[in-house]
Amino acid sequence: MERLFDPLRDEDPLPPSEVDIDRAIVAGRRQVRARWVGTAAVVAAVAFLVPVLGLPGGGGSSVGPATQPGSAVGIEDFDPMRRVVTVADVPGATPESYTTARRWQRIMLKIGETGFGLATVYAPGRQATDGQGVIRPETGTPAEPIGGRPAYWVGRENGELLAWQWTDGAWALLTVEYAGAGGDAGTDSEADRDTMRRIAQAVRVGVGEPVTMPFTLPLPTPPLPTPHRLIGATTQIRPPDNPFVRTGLVFATEDPSDPDREVGAVSVAVENGSKMAQHLGANQTVDGHPAKVDGESVIIFGFTDEFAIDVRGPSDALLTIARTVRMVPTPSDKSTWTSQPLT
Repeated sequence: MERLFDPLRDEDPLPPSEVDIDRAIVAGRRQVRARWVGTAAVVAAVAFLVPVLGLPGGGGSSVGPATQPGSAVGIEDFDPMRRVVTVADVPGATPESYTTARRWQRIMLKIGETGFGLATVYAPGRQATDGQGVIRPETGTPAEPIGGRPAYWVGRENGELLAWQWTDGAWALLTVEYAGAGGDAGTDSEADRDTMRRIAQAVRVGVGEPVTMPFTLPLPTPPLPTPHRLIGATTQIRPPDNPFVRTGLVFATEDPSDPDREVGAVSVAVENGSKMAQHLGANQTVDGHPAKVDGESVIIFGFTDEFAIDVRGPSDALLTIARTVRMVPTPSDKSTWTSQPLT
């Protein structure tokens, strides 16, 4: 699932008035390394003023002494319909998006004016990997312990990451990149490393909360082939007083081992905001609604509170899938969202 969290998509003809999280699921044309260079204009258009991550379950995990590297630990995958990772308040770092999966969960953060961070937490028993292959943190340079547990600076082709053992047999990774830095991780100074240490110390893993959606889909989800199943969810994070919403579910035939792996996913999402309110790109009518339909996406506009349905992926049945989506009566009221979107 290549660049599941990449907030930009070169091929999108719509103006980037809001940053997208899951549109790059189907792009399949980008390098594994994030491309932040030249994104400052997009970044400036987004409100990056959330003081803390607005997700419950942030009490953290109570953990004992760390196991030795290589200790056998049984696999304990995450529930993709629960958010279990949070980031406490870190001055200068603002959570931007959240993605769930069985083998890992990830939070994207805006750092300062030009930086982005990716905090990825792997489930117990799962090997930490990225687009460059297996990550073996214990082969890196020892760092100050995080939460009393081992931590390491690990060199990668596109920069340095901070890895730490968040519980027995499970690792968390943090990378930081800055626009204008040539795409390399921003750890070339002690100040950068200090920022990463502070963010890592703020990462918490707890029981979490259920993922909720402002829409439902029928089961079995037609007309996806039988092997397809729910593999995760994506949500952009905004302050309580910000009405913008983009959230959705992701389906594929297999669970990605890491966020950089391409698995041919189909995303079913909803979004509001100025882009959707203007029906930009509409080229036909679907069930009485203006719609934008092309070879790799279907957007149906004109639902309550200016919401739109956005379905993307390598499937010939995107339009049929989009027509099965049922919005809740008041999607702008998050108290009406459902924790059982597959009915």
